Amino acid sequence: MGAVSSDPDNAGRVWDDGAARWVDDPWAARKRGVKPLRAMDLAALADMEPQPVGFAVKGLLPEGETTLLTAPGGGNKTTLALMLAVSMAARLDQCLGLDVRSCPAAYLGMEDSEGRLHWLLHHICAGLGVRLGDLAGRLSVVSMRQEASNGLAHFDREGGLEPDDLYFRAARLIEDSGAGLLVLDNLAHLFLGNENDRGQATRFLALLNRLADETGAAILLLAHTPKNGENFSGSTAWINAVRSHASIEKEEGGDPEIRVLKVSKGNYVRPGEVSRFRWFNHYLVRPEDLPPRVAEQLAATSRASSANDAFLRCLAKVGEQGRAVSHSKGANYAPRIFARMPEAKGFELADFEAAMERLLHKGDLLADQEVGKYANRTARRGLKHVGEGAQKGAQSPAQEGAQEGAQDAQSERETEDDLHNPSAHSAPSPTERDGTHKVPSPSAGDAEADWMPGDD
Repeated sequence: MGAVSSDPDNAGRVWDDGAARWVDDPWAARKRGVKPLRAMDLAALADMEPQPVGFAVKGLLPEGETTLLTAPGGGNKTTLALMLAVSMAARLDQCLGLDVRSCPAAYLGMEDSEGRLHWLLHHICAGLGVRLGDLAGRLSVVSMRQEASNGLAHFDREGGLEPDDLYFRAARLIEDSGAGLLVLDNLAHLFLGNENDRGQATRFLALLNRLADETGAAILLLAHTPKNGENFSGSTAWINAVRSHASIEKEEGGDPEIRVLKVSKGNYVRPGEVSRFRWFNHYLVRPEDLPPRVAEQLAATSRASSANDAFLRCLAKVGEQGRAVSHSKGANYAPRIFARMPEAKGFELADFEAAMERLLHKGDLLADQEVGKYANRTARRGLKHVGEGAQKGAQSPAQEGAQEGAQDAQSERETEDDLHNPSAHSAPSPTERDGTHKVPSPSAGDAEADWMPGDD
């Protein structure tokens, strides 16, 4: 086709080179048949006061928007999302220091069974001082683990996105419950396209934003971060297509058990830290809300665990360098050498001495072991890391710290008693109407007090 004719007798026609004549412009006919775009009525808006964006959780979850929450496996995404939902449904003013809106809330989970969600809710309610039964009619929790699902939508052969049954069921859940918050847990189960395809990621998030806009609800979409440390997986469109992105990260250079909740991208709020918390007694709590003695014990056990890790990190480094270090004070005394290494990460001689004694006591270290050979083929002897003891099983640093105690802070018995004594679990301390503090009741899972969270 050639250029559009400027001849009045052939207005709206184009020159067809093959036919060597003027023909009707097919684009003109198509333009006449499409639905016109709806422009904003600026004249009407001029007489109206613009309204600021509302928040389901102030500074974190804007209403009528999809917020992407990313964290690594075990980063407490599910626990945090359920705590926010419970707080909103229970008409609490705050959760982890964040102002929450009082309204019904809904959670749609694809990974956890109803039994697992019951476990989480039981402990969260105990920690927040809320009766689970009082949330009936205000909190809707749905487990899809036992139900086959093809996600929220699928892509056709032409690349178009078609909502599936689950999308409309989620919309119905918001409508029937009046939820001001819908948690979707998680992206890997709900998006079945190619996460590296920018177009697919953008269209999927546009679909969720449409649901948020039509219902006015805040949608919280949980997602795993990749192993490479990035705060999203796949195309950059996952971040670019949302107006709100939050992340849960480890505290840099501090307590290894502390998690920091940040707004990584906020078109309505200033990005930055909004809260910090740690896992405690099967729910999340701010460090400042812990009773002083419990906070000191947990900080001490976390520091002891970090010192253990730093010791083993330094030991591995000197091993790579072909050096041997010893537990005996001398030229190759391990704690003294390690305190001068970049891998020490701020730990000093006394920290490494205590760490070495703990690791020797637990059997993770053996002294006077063959760790290599010199050039003359004689054995090079020193400290050797022999790995996890079979009796320990799979434990997190917090578990080991709670069980072994911080030897530089107080005895193992005192630490163990405090951490597993229900009367010590007063954080946060829910306040009764008369101003007295209520201690959460012992959990039904006390027999499994050593259980630690997985991907929560």
